Amino acid sequence: MKTVIFEVRSLEDCLDDFSQAWDTGVPQTSARMTFVTQELMDEVLTPDRRSIVRILCGAGGVSATETARRMGRDADEVEADIRALVLAGVLEPCGEERVIFPYDEVLLAPTVTVKT
Repeated sequence: MKTVIFEVRSLEDCLDDFSQAWDTGVPQTSARMTFVTQELMDEVLTPDRRSIVRILCGAGGVSATETARRMGRDADEVEADIRALVLAGVLEPCGEERVIFPYDEVLLAPTVTVKT
């Protein structure tokens, strides 16, 4: 099962993890999508966009129209949310007019205060 963790962490913490993995040769056990502030994560992962991510977990390549149908939402609105998620690197284009979320499970790390 491929898992991704959405989290809020400082750049310094991320670089420390990278250095540790580099030095030890031991990779992280799951992928991470990290945001520098909780506000940024909330802006990118709105409730509707989180629903899109949940629907696409393990679903393979899916079109915006099919995603909208599964959600019972307007296709144009879902397409706009999908474009935003692609731009943020959360979803990946996959073939003509399809996107993929290449993970089977999503974990949200607890909210933490990041010092700048």
